[in-house]
Amino acid sequence: MCFHHHGTMYLYNSAYDEQYQSLSAGILCKALSIRESIRSGMKVYDLLRGAETYKRHLGGQPVTLYRCTIELR
Repeated sequence: MCFHHHGTMYLYNSAYDEQYQSLSAGILCKALSIRESIRSGMKVYDLLRGAETYKRHLGGQPVTLYRCTIELR
């Protein structure tokens, strides 16, 4: 499942049946999604959080994430 906002496509979640792992359906699905994002004019494809190997294989680069908490009194 993907969603887009202001020229960026975000890959939120995906899954596949391990029974078909040898077909590389998961990688194919992601590659086709990236291709469609390019065709539709997206400027960025964000694989979001996580250090899964496939993200590096698809050219993903680590991005530093920050957490900020504001307490109102």
